[in-house]
Amino acid sequence: MGNDFETARDTITEATSAAGDHLGRIVMIVAGAVRDIATEIGDWAGEVVDLADKSRRAAADHEPAAPDTDA
Repeated sequence: MGNDFETARDTITEATSAAGDHLGRIVMIVAGAVRDIATEIGDWAGEVVDLADKSRRAAADHEPAAPDTDA
């Protein structure tokens, strides 16, 4: 009878320990994925800002010159 209790206790202890190990690894995977996603979104946003700036500069370069009204 006492042996059954010790076996159950040991099984629960091992299962809890294994669950903690796996959950720790899962948390690290998710944290890495969140970091990678945030980096990609930041890079993409930077490229969008750069493209908008280049577009504004290109549009300014092609604007017709204002007529001379000093006459």
